Amino acid sequence: LSGLDVGSLAQVEDAMQAFPYAKKVILANCGFENEELAAFREKMRPNYKVVWTVQINYLKVRTDETYFMPAKHHAVVTNFQVQNLKYCEDMVCVDLGHMAIQNISFVEYMPHLKYFIVIDAPLMYIDAISTCKELIYLEFFWTWINDYTPLLGCTALEDLNVARTNGDIMTFKDMPWLKNLWVDGWRIKESDKQILNEALPDTFIKYCDGEMTANGWRDL
Repeated sequence: LSGLDVGSLAQVEDAMQAFPYAKKVILANCGFENEELAAFREKMRPNYKVVWTVQINYLKVRTDETYFMPAKHHAVVTNFQVQNLKYCEDMVCVDLGHMAIQNISFVEYMPHLKYFIVIDAPLMYIDAISTCKELIYLEFFWTWINDYTPLLGCTALEDLNVARTNGDIMTFKDMPWLKNLWVDGWRIKESDKQILNEALPDTFIKYCDGEMTANGWRDL
């Protein structure tokens, strides 16, 4: 129904009774607000999936998209603009590298997020990441993060890069599920490295002294 004047969402609901086998109803550019459509999606979830488009800078993103990478479209997005990603509940991969992102609360609405990148950004607070139970790959390097504890909730996480950040690396000794871990090396005591190595015998740990993706990170 995209681009059509459908009247009200109540009228859509009534009309859709004639299509009992419908799986998806697309209402892009029909004049409704995001919050209206989000509430309608929740109401109609037992019957069909409601889909629309959200605006992020000049990009139009359907709410059933599974990946978002603005750099692919030569777009720069702001911290304010990306908050509309919270309506995209099917996201699997989000790459916001080299964007001025500070708030990632939108990931709370992405239960199937598996790959997430926010690097070279003024990101400090990552509490919302603890809700991402399917996350397996995460790049948070070169940010302002100083508390890693929300990552303890990411129990499916395999590959983690937090080089050039400022948290306590002892947090990671309670994450034995990690397969690969990239952290800063220059400011970590040798005794702490030994503790971490012993706590994570099955994890490859790279203590970075300069290059944050050296020694095979991009080959994982």
